[in-house]
Amino acid sequence: MGWGSPTRIEGPLVLDLVMLVLFVVARGTSARDPDANGLLGAWLVAAALLAVRWPGSGLGLAAAIITFPQPFRLGLLPSFALIAAAGIGSAVDLAMHGGWPRKRWMSLVLVGLVVIGAATAMSMYRSLLRLDPSVAVEAGRRWLELGTGLVFFALLIHTFVLGARRPLLFGLIGITVGLVVAVIDYVSPRSLPSLRLRWLVFGTDQARATGPFASPNRLGTVAAISVVLAVTQVWAGRGLVRWLWAGFGVLGLVALVLSFSRGALLGLVLAVGLILALRSRRLAIAYGIAAGVMALVAVPVLIGARLAGSGGTLDVLLSNDLGRMDAWVAGLRMIATEPVFGHGYYAFSQVGAGFGATDGLATAHNEAIGLWAESGMLAFAGYVVLVVAIIGAALERRADAWAVAALGALIVYFVASSFNVQLMFLAVMGPVWLVVAYGIARPLPEIADDPLPDRPDAPDDRRAVVGTVG
Repeated sequence: MGWGSPTRIEGPLVLDLVMLVLFVVARGTSARDPDANGLLGAWLVAAALLAVRWPGSGLGLAAAIITFPQPFRLGLLPSFALIAAAGIGSAVDLAMHGGWPRKRWMSLVLVGLVVIGAATAMSMYRSLLRLDPSVAVEAGRRWLELGTGLVFFALLIHTFVLGARRPLLFGLIGITVGLVVAVIDYVSPRSLPSLRLRWLVFGTDQARATGPFASPNRLGTVAAISVVLAVTQVWAGRGLVRWLWAGFGVLGLVALVLSFSRGALLGLVLAVGLILALRSRRLAIAYGIAAGVMALVAVPVLIGARLAGSGGTLDVLLSNDLGRMDAWVAGLRMIATEPVFGHGYYAFSQVGAGFGATDGLATAHNEAIGLWAESGMLAFAGYVVLVVAIIGAALERRADAWAVAALGALIVYFVASSFNVQLMFLAVMGPVWLVVAYGIARPLPEIADDPLPDRPDAPDDRRAVVGTVG
């Protein structure tokens, strides 16, 4: 069994997934008790698994112990140690055994990941030194989710380029469970508690579906990505697999509607339009006209249903939207005062009001603005490079239906995160990175030029790669 075999990489990735599960458990537990150390025992177990995973993990643990300031070692050291170990271990593993595509766009993807990770880590360090201690600790916790997501994305690319597919299957199962839980909890709120499964539900807003996500908007993003993925695979697939993908798409659409996430819905509309444009410009124009007509009917109905469910008024909804715009303007003002280094990671929650933010918002509600305002010009540049590189890598493989799905997933995320910051939430970025990594990194057999063929029963040599996992 060689170093580059899928079996070699799939086994260790299971340990990485265990680490992520432990991270989520520790993050959720410590969030309920701000004074908790984050389940130190769980972190030590995960660290032991990482030691098995890479030769460089021990170096990462040592670097974390030496680097981070003494006041935060007790509570945050295990978390930082895991991220440092994973990052350094990944670099060592790639240097020793390869496994990263040597292509222009993929090289830029790696550059974007490294730049964002480094810039946000430096700004988080500034937050630890400059902000109120309670805000600084929360900044550290939120950066951990961002850092874990970036490392996870790199791991997935490294895994998929070697031919592994099981992580995709496990991830799709996890997404399906999350969507099912969200729908059941909204439609029948008493069902999960009666089955002693209330612990699966994180959100508490019964006016909108939330399920295991902290807010309806995060659920909406994942649900919209699920619909995009289903559309591409139904179009390119055949047989029973198409019906399975169709069911997956219906589930995602139901969850999206129940979440009432307008940003995610807009992202879905634009993503499907782009997918159709790759197939036919005429088809995309017809879709645009149809979508515009449907929006005149569907948008008022969705807004009315949301207001009826929440008991709110249109004035309250408009005030909420104006509050987001105030947050955007406040973020731009923060950029103007600290354009190079930013104010510190998660600093908006403490200083945003002084720049004009209202409603007590903790973020700029726009990913690009928030990154630049808090983490500086370098983080913003890394974000732009990463987005552009992913788009380039996906378009380079546009004859593959999975690459088209990756492009659609990125568009959904980019549009939704223009209204809600999501890069720091692993529950959202995990599905995003999963679909994107598989679409731009998996080995491609010979495929047709058309990623979405007209005839499902076309011969194999004239079909795109279908949406199977096994």
